[in-house]
Amino acid sequence: MASRSCWPTATSSGGAAPAAVFEAAEQGRLAPLPASEFVLAEWRAAKVGPDIHASVAKVLYSIPWRHIGKTLDVRLTSSMVQFSGRGELVKTHPRKARGKQTDLADLRSAAPAGLVTRPLVKPRVSMARAGHSARIA
Repeated sequence: MASRSCWPTATSSGGAAPAAVFEAAEQGRLAPLPASEFVLAEWRAAKVGPDIHASVAKVLYSIPWRHIGKTLDVRLTSSMVQFSGRGELVKTHPRKARGKQTDLADLRSAAPAGLVTRPLVKPRVSMARAGHSARIA
């Protein structure tokens, strides 16, 4: 099959075929392909709530307590979620389809006294053992 020219650079009008231009001028300037595969990512923003969690794609991820109330940039890939603020990486979590991803170190690592006054999960106490007949205090 003969090489086909694109209009208006047809060889009959004095122009060169695209394949010839590529081989002569462009092919030598191409950089090699990167060694690693391109990772498709989605960017979002998420605000850290008072319970140290930020909601991203209907999943709650824990963030270190000192970022409570801040809005962080979020980078989502198929396998991980990265939170960053002011250009600094804050936290990385494996991506979950649903639910809650809590790292207890985010809550208790260096929190000032009094910041965390209640446990993450309320303890269940039987009414009879607690001495209550109608309700749990």
